[in-house]
Amino acid sequence: MNEGQWIAASALLPSALDPEIALARELAVHAPRKLFDPHEGLRAIQALAANTRRAYGSDWLCFVECCRIYGHSALPATSAALETFIEWRSPEQPRLLEQGMYKYVRMGEARRPASSASLSRALAAIAAVHAWLGFEDPTTVRRVRDTYKINTSGRRVQRHKDPLRWAALEAAFDKLGDDLPALRARALAAIAYSTLFRRAELVSLQVDDYERVLGTDYGRIAVRKTKTEDGTEQKYRHVSAAATAHLDRWTAAARIHSGPLFRGLTAQGRVKETALPAGEVARTFKYLAALAGIKDIQRIAGHSTRIGATHDLKAFGADTLDIMHDGGWKSPMMPKRYLQGYASDEGAMARMARARAQPIK
Repeated sequence: MNEGQWIAASALLPSALDPEIALARELAVHAPRKLFDPHEGLRAIQALAANTRRAYGSDWLCFVECCRIYGHSALPATSAALETFIEWRSPEQPRLLEQGMYKYVRMGEARRPASSASLSRALAAIAAVHAWLGFEDPTTVRRVRDTYKINTSGRRVQRHKDPLRWAALEAAFDKLGDDLPALRARALAAIAYSTLFRRAELVSLQVDDYERVLGTDYGRIAVRKTKTEDGTEQKYRHVSAAATAHLDRWTAAARIHSGPLFRGLTAQGRVKETALPAGEVARTFKYLAALAGIKDIQRIAGHSTRIGATHDLKAFGADTLDIMHDGGWKSPMMPKRYLQGYASDEGAMARMARARAQPIK
């Protein structure tokens, strides 16, 4: 059988195969959208965080489409299918054309270019689908990895958004007034920084999630289901004394006693009953960054307090496990990526330069 020839998924099923896996294999090829449906799909996929499930679903659908266009098997995928997909999802590069490096997608053919990060995620999705459905991971084959390297080498590396560290937040807080929008901005940013919650997690917080620790000036917030937590085990995030004070001022002024902790405001300044839209988190952080004197506020996003808290924890001396615990990470990969810029700012050369700049006493 030629490598590019279509293989019916049903022809690959051993008689003793789990019925759920057998159905999932059929869906993966013939109805890929249903494979990632939160109600109809495979249970292993349903256990993913909603955003991850949507992203992987989009990636797998794109891969199946590419295989149909070029006549490859999507499941199990051949090396040729993966290499074709990588070329199809990469921009046409003159240097590769000159070197004759394109094997499957010819010059001038329609492509669907993606960033290197998006392509890497798509390959992770393809690997995950194969693992879930009992096939070998096709992305580990040497020629596939070489094709990925050839097509992504020299392309701009994706940068994370910039951090909002506590010093910048305090500087911004000092310039705010005492009206409801200002009180909400302080509370939102302080809670985001103290808990390292993502923006979707912030706006889903309820009054019942928060409690003061008896006899102290700080509090804690219960962790509901998040991107990395399934909510089956009760966990909490620390709310610092400063964040507690800002949150208490906001809830008292807004007269919030139940329901969402953070809410929208009408044009007349009245507090809404509904939760604050997730998009408002990034807009608030950009506004605070501008007040703090940060020039490129477009580099600030809804995760910037999470990144800033990671930097401050590292500067305080927290190790990787401590940071993973406080941020709810299951792997050290993301904290490590968040700290890439910090590593140069706090390296030996940076410390020596600062020491030399100190006046001699």
